[in-house]
Amino acid sequence: MAPPKIRADESLVVVKGKAVTLSCEGENFGFDRTTTVWRFNNSEMLPENMQIPLDGQRAFIVNATLSNTGTFTCIVKNSAEPPEFVEKQFDQSVRVISGSPLSLTCLVKGFPPPVIEWRRDGMTITDNVFSDNGQRLTISSQGITTSRFTCLVSNKAGSITRDFFVQSVTPPAIKDAGDRTIVEVTESQNAVLQCPVAGDVDITWRRQGRTIENSDGILMLDKTRLILLNTQKSYEDTFTCIARNSAGEAARDFEVVFVLDLLVPSVIESDKRNSNPPKIVPPHVKGSLVEDVEAVESHDVTLKCDHEASPEANVKWTKDSGALPPSANKSD
Repeated sequence: MAPPKIRADESLVVVKGKAVTLSCEGENFGFDRTTTVWRFNNSEMLPENMQIPLDGQRAFIVNATLSNTGTFTCIVKNSAEPPEFVEKQFDQSVRVISGSPLSLTCLVKGFPPPVIEWRRDGMTITDNVFSDNGQRLTISSQGITTSRFTCLVSNKAGSITRDFFVQSVTPPAIKDAGDRTIVEVTESQNAVLQCPVAGDVDITWRRQGRTIENSDGILMLDKTRLILLNTQKSYEDTFTCIARNSAGEAARDFEVVFVLDLLVPSVIESDKRNSNPPKIVPPHVKGSLVEDVEAVESHDVTLKCDHEASPEANVKWTKDSGALPPSANKSD
């Protein structure tokens, strides 16, 4: 059933004393579910010389008079109702844990009962994944990264749509999560605790249950690296990297162990003119441990790692904890 449609307005000229028929014809008139109301000059008080049959689709004016001059209106109603969402408030942005079931709901009402169609990124979903007369969609989120799901609701009285923007969230993944990593440090050295994390996560570092912030002795880089500066015996403790998002969390412990830097004398042939033993200097980076470098796109940039050590130390470069890009060139 659809809303009734009536012919366009019309003007009639009637001779005084003659009869005239007013017709209210149109489409979608179901006699069992349709009501017709006539009005004269916006009033339900009709002229005494006006007669209306039971179906209401016509009205007869007998012996027309000047008092019949005016506007006659017929109003036709049936029980057709366009679709309407029952839930006015809803979450348009939906986050779901990757691999878990995704459930979306479009509760609707209307007459005749609306037909519901679900689409994903504009493509109709044909799998048998519906319940509650199509009002609920339940599918696996496997393979979904970001998608737009749409429910299209329609009957003969009208149509409506509602969009859901779905994002799949992957639980945090830390390499060797759950393991305890032993990190040996010596006095006055710098130690780097690295927490390689995959996914969109928030990272916090803790020590004895307390959240760690940047301080004079501790520096965080991109949250994934914790640098212990000028290590002392007091740094001996358990440090924990915790990665969280709405899908879960992962953690990795680093046990920092302070060891004495005992230098075992090496048998090295010294200069006969110098009876002093050779000097051994542990590797030490000159200047700041962190440096911001601005570069212009498509231009070369030079990074220096000034250091001192004896014997000469080996220098290794990495980018984001991985290998250098092919365009990088190393030199002494």
